[in-house]
Amino acid sequence: MEKIFDNKGDGMKLDKAKVWITFPFLLQPGKFRFLESAIWAANKWQIEKTKIVIFINKTNQDTSWFTNRLLESCKNIEIKFVDVTEKPLLLQWAHKKDLPEFLESEYTHFIYADGDIAINEPVLSYWLKTREFLNQNNYSRYIPGTFRIETYNDIDKASDLTHRTDIHKMPVVNIKDKWFFMPQEPFQGISIMDKELVSEHLNSPYFTPMMDDSDYKFGFGETCISGYILHNVPDDAPEGYKHRVLIPLDDYTDCWVYHLPANYAANPDSEHGKINAHYVFSQVQARINWLKTQEAKR
Repeated sequence: MEKIFDNKGDGMKLDKAKVWITFPFLLQPGKFRFLESAIWAANKWQIEKTKIVIFINKTNQDTSWFTNRLLESCKNIEIKFVDVTEKPLLLQWAHKKDLPEFLESEYTHFIYADGDIAINEPVLSYWLKTREFLNQNNYSRYIPGTFRIETYNDIDKASDLTHRTDIHKMPVVNIKDKWFFMPQEPFQGISIMDKELVSEHLNSPYFTPMMDDSDYKFGFGETCISGYILHNVPDDAPEGYKHRVLIPLDDYTDCWVYHLPANYAANPDSEHGKINAHYVFSQVQARINWLKTQEAKR
């Protein structure tokens, strides 16, 4: 597939980005390796500056061995730990209080991700370029989406799609010959926001802890992550797809983020994590090819 972008009009260059990342981390045996992998992935980004804030329920456990190891291995980035033991139910919402400070800071982008998700550098590069592309083409109310993956038995599975998903009916959008689709299940496990999106989010109902009252009825924690894609939904969003997420077809693996435990894919009783991710994109592309053929016949 062709590249979406050439070297002109790409918006902010990757090496100029300054990113503030938040990971909530519920302390559980065996989970440290996932958080460590997520942080190491961010540590590899070739960007100007990275700050990581980890909200953790330390309880009475000694976590100094872990924090010291991270600080020693990631010397090029700032890492801060915040204890939320007193309000563990708000673990995933604790970062919201930092958003006003982010707006006044030198940082250009704010990322929230579950503490078991690895975000590789191509994701950030893709997001920066696609955000600029959408803004330039009057799609500013839509947001570049990420696609959550679980690698199980060396196969990349779609974490958040199920066999109830009608892949062939997911809406597709053509923007200057670049194709995107809207996922039926828009949950992504992460949120990426520039200052414009953060400012908008601060003035939305999803800034304060709440249960989702949209069509998706996300849980308490999922609402924290996904609120920004459910607010200010474009008026032309298709029925049944009242969200802002667009997933690219070109270079689609650049938008993949990895749910490291792969627990959905490994659990035979879970309906999630069972569909081959490449199959999803190939089927959407086949539908687009059919649409192009029909259009050519007119």
